[in-house]
Amino acid sequence: MPATLERENLTENEILQSAPRPFLWDGEMYLRASEAGFFGERKVELIGGEIVEMSPHSKPHIVCANKVFEILREIFPREYRIVGQSTYHANERSKPEPDIAVFHASWNDLLGETPLVPVLICEVSRDTLAYDRTRKASLYASLGVPDYWILNLIDDRIEVLRTPRAMSDQPFGFGYGSTTIFTREETVSPLEISGVQIAVSELLP
Repeated sequence: MPATLERENLTENEILQSAPRPFLWDGEMYLRASEAGFFGERKVELIGGEIVEMSPHSKPHIVCANKVFEILREIFPREYRIVGQSTYHANERSKPEPDIAVFHASWNDLLGETPLVPVLICEVSRDTLAYDRTRKASLYASLGVPDYWILNLIDDRIEVLRTPRAMSDQPFGFGYGSTTIFTREETVSPLEISGVQIAVSELLP
């Protein structure tokens, strides 16, 4: 049978499966490439199987991330681990590098094979604001992260996203049901220890 006729006899599903599609990285490939220096000096992360190149951190970004790290380390009890600007081994297709991740776990727990879900993730955002509000937010919601803070350096405020739930229109099929804005004049509390009030002005640069 001629190739053209064979093509016409294919089902729609078979045609879709045979069509060219993006190559997706898995976690092992990504980590091996990174360890081998494949990405050079580029700041990258693995999100949904895709390698995403990030902009270098500005001085306000660095200052803000370190302020948040120091304050969270002070207010969270000893049984929590505060991890700054490190790879979060979320799943086989995603290895994001949040500015701050807080885990209710021991250091040995973090060495385990089963990925842990942070009780809080913070991203300092300027050039990446739209990305952090959409693709990153959907990824974190899909992982069940209950408390996600975007330290918005453009509008000088903190955006707190909570209540992860299924949302079919989001990149990873999940999103956050609530977003609350906190300005410099207000205080914000981690969901995990809601009795503690932090001045937003102490967190922003």
